Amino acid sequence: MLKEDHFREIYIKRANIRHHDVEATMFEDAHPEGSSIYEISNVEKNLKTIINENYEREICVDVGCGTGLFCLETSKHGFSVEGIEPSGMLVEMGRKVLNVYLHHGFVEDFDPGYRYNGMVVWDVLEHVHNPVSLLKRCNDLMEDGGYLFVQVPNHDGISNRFKTFLCQKRLKRSDFKHFGFPWHVYSFNKKSLSKLLILCGFSPSLFESWSHRLKEGAEGLFPRLMISMSKRFCLSDYITCVARKLP
Repeated sequence: MLKEDHFREIYIKRANIRHHDVEATMFEDAHPEGSSIYEISNVEKNLKTIINENYEREICVDVGCGTGLFCLETSKHGFSVEGIEPSGMLVEMGRKVLNVYLHHGFVEDFDPGYRYNGMVVWDVLEHVHNPVSLLKRCNDLMEDGGYLFVQVPNHDGISNRFKTFLCQKRLKRSDFKHFGFPWHVYSFNKKSLSKLLILCGFSPSLFESWSHRLKEGAEGLFPRLMISMSKRFCLSDYITCVARKLP
């Protein structure tokens, strides 16, 4: 007998695929040449994390890769990168526009027949019904000692905390939409993300929180101090983490 959780999981998957299909249509209409400035700045920021970790440039897969922009840019830095994405429209777009190697499907059902040295899971865990299942499957698909790169919304970010306070006091009529409902199913903080990764067989080695000011290239002493504090103490609205698969 099918349980309520099963129907909820199907709904969440379908809702997110529909959401991504809308993104694909917007992508094709607005950016036929590849992507937006915001997406490119995100990719560049994520690349800095990987390169700063001195990650061995072998085969890597981007989970929930969208159109595959990350795959395209990382290949320019000497990485061999594939992508997997549940939205058929985004996969088709990436193959056609960016000419990147993308798989269509869910990582939970994915079996390429070999293991990866690295996996990228940017802005994915908040969308899935069962992040434990997804991360355990990532663990299965990785070589021992392989790197996992994760980014998720940060429940403890200063901006999120402030918006939550306003909603709780009924001073902001947004129904907590800053958490991305209904597309975001979960939100995390450093503690919960660390426990989740350890549960799934990974050892976290780096936590940072990237301010939008950094991606915008903010200048001046005060902005640089804000950025430094935000990164160190995970004060922005998203957390970036690097972890390694335990033997």
